[in-house]
Amino acid sequence: MSKVAILGIDPGQKGGCALIRDGELIELHPFTRDRFENVMLLKNILDKDYSFHVIVEEGHAFKGQGVNSVFTFGFFHGMIYGVFCGKAPVVYVRPRDWQKFHGLNKKRTTKNRNVWRRERKKMSVQKAKELYPEWANRIKNHDGMAEAILIARYGIALLKP
Repeated sequence: MSKVAILGIDPGQKGGCALIRDGELIELHPFTRDRFENVMLLKNILDKDYSFHVIVEEGHAFKGQGVNSVFTFGFFHGMIYGVFCGKAPVVYVRPRDWQKFHGLNKKRTTKNRNVWRRERKKMSVQKAKELYPEWANRIKNHDGMAEAILIARYGIALLKP
């Protein structure tokens, strides 16, 4: 084991994971609907020849959210915990903390929560593309991968001594 890497994870079906080592983005993956595929993806990352810190966006159920989506989100958190438990430190971070770190905590421009959420996701994509322009084609408009990058970058700052 040589260098420490940070794995940022935006959990959920539209989420993703980003692996950063020495400030360089070295892997970026979207999550899929296939749970087994997602477990194998994380396991393959775990098998790399360096140690990890895993930074995961904390989540919870919202009023009016469907049972299936709550179960799926909970499953992703359990999957992440199961893959990394005892093998890598896992740190949960609140969305507002990593968003504030990246300057994405702007005041709402609309009262419609869904419209505002989409605007904030677009800001996340733009910020990730600014940080890693060479990955812009891979990121495209995938907010899950973009947010995984931003979560990992926040984790780097959070874990600095």
